[in-house]
Amino acid sequence: YCFCTEETLTAKKELAESEKLAPHYDGTCRNLSKEEVEARLKAKEIAVIRFHAPLKAYSFNDRVRGQVVFPEGMVGDFVILRANGIPVYNYAVVVDDSLMKISHVIRAEEHLPNTLRQLMLYEAFGETPPEFAHVSLLIGEDRQKLSKRHGATSVTLYKEMNYIPNALLNFLCLLGWSHPDETDIFDPLKLGSLYNLDRFTKSAAIYDVAKLNFINGQHLKALPIEVILTEVEKTIPSAHPFHKMEHEWKLRCVTVFKDKIQFFQDFTTHMDILFSTEVSDSADYLEAISWETTPKIKEYLAGEIAILKVAGKSFVTVDDYNIWSEHVKGELKIKGKQLFMGMRAVLTHQAH
Repeated sequence: YCFCTEETLTAKKELAESEKLAPHYDGTCRNLSKEEVEARLKAKEIAVIRFHAPLKAYSFNDRVRGQVVFPEGMVGDFVILRANGIPVYNYAVVVDDSLMKISHVIRAEEHLPNTLRQLMLYEAFGETPPEFAHVSLLIGEDRQKLSKRHGATSVTLYKEMNYIPNALLNFLCLLGWSHPDETDIFDPLKLGSLYNLDRFTKSAAIYDVAKLNFINGQHLKALPIEVILTEVEKTIPSAHPFHKMEHEWKLRCVTVFKDKIQFFQDFTTHMDILFSTEVSDSADYLEAISWETTPKIKEYLAGEIAILKVAGKSFVTVDDYNIWSEHVKGELKIKGKQLFMGMRAVLTHQAH
């Protein structure tokens, strides 16, 4: 039992700090007799219960950080039961984990200092401590501890933002852990025994939203094209002309643009170039249509598209485009910027 008041403890702490000493409890009440304790408790003096900390070094093998050694004298007699009768965390967690026969404790590195007190308590109880693994903290791109200011903070929000579940899980697996094949893209549901403590790293894990978005795009591209189309259609406004197109056309359209998007909702922005009748007024576009080579491209492409229409085709394939491009380069002798920007300006009324 310790009867030291908050004021007394604060004064002792300040004195120790002024003398450049560790602010440990100085053991004032450690050797009170049983009779004195009982008398003071009977007199309704407020008391906490402290643990008599052994003066010796402790060590353990952390599954992430390797051998960790706590030199003797790092902590003084610490409180295990508050004056209101509520046990403190370090005491309660040891009792709880002992009774549940917990084998492994995996937690953030900021809990590492707690381990010393817990090892003392396990020893006092005659219990074998669990294996500890102190994993690295999550930090934002500003190198600060992750908080709400770094973006979405719940799975529900990520769902509303149309992240693919497996992509989010893939990203989370990579926070403080690395795949044995040194790949960043994988099916997290197939990891099995590959995901273990041996591949966790001590360095802080950066919550990189750009990387999360990239991973989402990679998982999106790997989906069956029918699945992509179904999800894309949910994000396109109901009045959009895309919905009036034939199913086969939609599939081919999605096939063309899927490599350019990271989210299903990005599709509309890329696809608008097919349906927009707007003519760009950008300096790059006005420059492209002013070149003397552009009318030649326009005349040639108009003829090619007319041929497709006569054949009943409603979709220009990649092969069609490549043939046109080779003709413009080989027969019309137009190359480089004037070839690519010129063709783009004629076909889309946009420079980019």
